[in-house]
Amino acid sequence: MRLTLQVEPHGWGRLEFADTHVATIVRVSNVSDVFADVIDAIAAAAAGAESVEAYLGLEPGLATVRISRHDEAWSRIEIDVGDHWGAHGAFSFPFETRSLAKLGLEFAATVDRETYLDAWAPQVTWPTESLEGLRDLAQ
Repeated sequence: MRLTLQVEPHGWGRLEFADTHVATIVRVSNVSDVFADVIDAIAAAAAGAESVEAYLGLEPGLATVRISRHDEAWSRIEIDVGDHWGAHGAFSFPFETRSLAKLGLEFAATVDRETYLDAWAPQVTWPTESLEGLRDLAQ
């Protein structure tokens, strides 16, 4: 499982969810604090929360990312896209629960902090506290 965020100018970006079999890209904007919201959700799940959600899209709620821990061995990331310019659907990616912290840190490595803040500020924040928590959990 991998997550990447391509930040584009003027508040747009592409959030990709992928595994070895399938990939889905959600067009996102800085209307919701996409990167911080997803990192915060991953950090909460890695710290033991059973289910967390983050909202993405042009407005909060157009797409939802849900991370559910099924047990200590397996978890699932689900993306539910509402009627977003005619495209809608749900996608699900299973992954090992113990890899949550690593997943979050690898996701963060795809986003250049300076580029993200320069392109999307002041609407967005950098999730420093959640990233520190993920680093601690990954050790």
